Amino acid sequence: MNILIVPSWYPSKNNSSSGSFFREQAIALAKYGHSVIVLNATFAPRSDYFSPENFRYIKRKDGPIIEYSYVVPTFGFGRISRFAYIIFKKNMFMLFDRIKKDNYIDIVHAHSYFPAGLASCSIGLRESIPVVITEHSTGIRNMKMGSIELKNLNKVVEMGDRFICVSENLKSEVIKVTNTRKEIDVIPNMVSSLFFDYMRTDRCKLQKESDDFVFMSIGSLIQRKRFDTLIDAFAMAFKDNKQVVLNIVGDGPLKKELGKKICYYGLKSQIHLLGQVSRNMVAKNISTSNCFVLVSEYETFGVVYIEAMACGKPVIAVKNGGAEGIVKDSNGILVEENNADQLSAAMIYMYKNAERYDSTLISKYCYDKYSEASVCNQLSLLYTSAIDDFKDKHHIGMLKI
Repeated sequence: MNILIVPSWYPSKNNSSSGSFFREQAIALAKYGHSVIVLNATFAPRSDYFSPENFRYIKRKDGPIIEYSYVVPTFGFGRISRFAYIIFKKNMFMLFDRIKKDNYIDIVHAHSYFPAGLASCSIGLRESIPVVITEHSTGIRNMKMGSIELKNLNKVVEMGDRFICVSENLKSEVIKVTNTRKEIDVIPNMVSSLFFDYMRTDRCKLQKESDDFVFMSIGSLIQRKRFDTLIDAFAMAFKDNKQVVLNIVGDGPLKKELGKKICYYGLKSQIHLLGQVSRNMVAKNISTSNCFVLVSEYETFGVVYIEAMACGKPVIAVKNGGAEGIVKDSNGILVEENNADQLSAAMIYMYKNAERYDSTLISKYCYDKYSEASVCNQLSLLYTSAIDDFKDKHHIGMLKI
């Protein structure tokens, strides 16, 4: 099958983690036997504003996939603005016209309803190609949508040949805000084989630099990730226990503020802000930890939870909409939102009992539900169904975008 992937954001030279799961899923689909092309009309993050690759048409091979790219900065307009959408759509059509000279496309799979989903529906109408959209948005999950955003979401849900949500909770929210009667599929995010590799090979036996008990956390340093609550809870539990460490991977606007909080507690030797690291380093850091913890206020899914589980690590999470579908008694602990006391107690319990969790069973649970093989099989069946239904249609609704 010839699949065109259209992401709303995508990894770049200086931001390899942004949209990394889109790229990893595309590569997995190619490994699964499909011909996969990525149309990258995304916007350069601030760290790449002056990249020599901006404003350049680039065609390159990325392992088993081919990427057609034309990336530009947003110049402060923001990825979700109407102006940014016009630019995205224009560049998307330019790239598509180049792609179709070289390839036949059976189906388009866009990630996120805006801008890629909405723009891809235009391609579907013009080229008579079925379009699948996967939604990941925490904005929908948190019911923070303006009238224009809601209008765009409604269009994409109704115009797409299939609409996928990454969790049951997100599906419920989409139905609630759109009142759609259309069937919505649920296919979870995929965990890269990179993380299972660390569990299955000797790399999972990498020696720690010390005998410390290590909590690992990963995420953007923004308010909703609640790293402030995590630091408070850690201080309550382990301020007088120098053998316990908390490593935090990620960057963001709250880095200085969180650094000050760490200094206030006198925990600079125990809590480390590691900044952005490569995907390989993420896997290595998780593998040499004892427990993963992330206490976001809300998540549509939570890819980092399953990445940790793929490495066989137990998880501490909050009941945030995404974690409830992933974290069970056998693989971790769920606590209430923004409750430092409860979180502190969970961390103490994990410190004392982490070895009771079976790392092999945790990894197997993750593989059965979230591995490349599992997710690619579900997507392949959905693609085939969407193509067959598309061919059977005698009328395609024409809505102006």
